[in-house]
Amino acid sequence: MKIKYLFFVLATLLIVTCKPDTRRYIRLDDNIGLIKIELPSYFDTSFTWINNSDYSCSGKQTYRFQPSNIQICQETGFFHKCNPKVNISFTIEHRPKKCWKPIKASYKDLLGIQVDRLKYLNPQAEILIEETKMLDGREFNILGYKLNRPYSISLIGTTFLDSTYLRLTFLNTSDTSHLDIKKMYNYLTSFSLKL
Repeated sequence: MKIKYLFFVLATLLIVTCKPDTRRYIRLDDNIGLIKIELPSYFDTSFTWINNSDYSCSGKQTYRFQPSNIQICQETGFFHKCNPKVNISFTIEHRPKKCWKPIKASYKDLLGIQVDRLKYLNPQAEILIEETKMLDGREFNILGYKLNRPYSISLIGTTFLDSTYLRLTFLNTSDTSHLDIKKMYNYLTSFSLKL
């Protein structure tokens, strides 16, 4: 009888303390590959679209994960019609294969360009992370920054697949959310890609 009681207590504790599986698999269009990444369990909504602009090959295949209580926005073009008050999300972007062109710059040079562009567009940006790192055998530029007005924290990881970039972006515009730069970084570094 004691063993059955002990088994029941252990099973209950196991069920109560288990963290929901947050591993996500994302199949990229154009047979590019399969991404595996850890994401917060509350990112329970996902959707995909093409973010088009006004010239050929400007479109980006876009995949997004976010909490279900956040307004769904699908940006397109230069002007975005939808600006939610709170945005907590993970977004993947890449160009279609037909638009790929050879890239002739080093990761270090491209990271410098990203930082310069950020400082030009947002002089008040506070750089939190600026590094080049290997993730799953693939070189990544990682740029994390904070803006105070309006508040936001972003972490962007960029790598290249043949002749296009793959951009992974975490965004948090809520100063009350628990998704901080350290957690974003831990999620990003769980990345793997099977081509």
